[in-house]
Amino acid sequence: MEDIRHPKNYLGDLYPNFKEKKHGGKILQRLNVEHILSCPDTCKSLRTLFKWSVLCMGQPLSDQYQLLNGKLFDITRSQLDYTDQ
Repeated sequence: MEDIRHPKNYLGDLYPNFKEKKHGGKILQRLNVEHILSCPDTCKSLRTLFKWSVLCMGQPLSDQYQLLNGKLFDITRSQLDYTDQ
């Protein structure tokens, strides 16, 4: 299990007016997601979200973001079963 605190909760503590839908896109634009997800053993929650998004858009999975072999978040990985082709 990852011992990294969930960033959404941390941001909410730092900035009480933080709204995920309103501010999430701006934050994502400032991140180097490819670098963040380059290690297949970390950031399981974010990788699961990206894999789910790619599958929902009907795009093929690739090694980008370690979507083929990277570890996924156990709690939400079952949602991928509904998007698999």
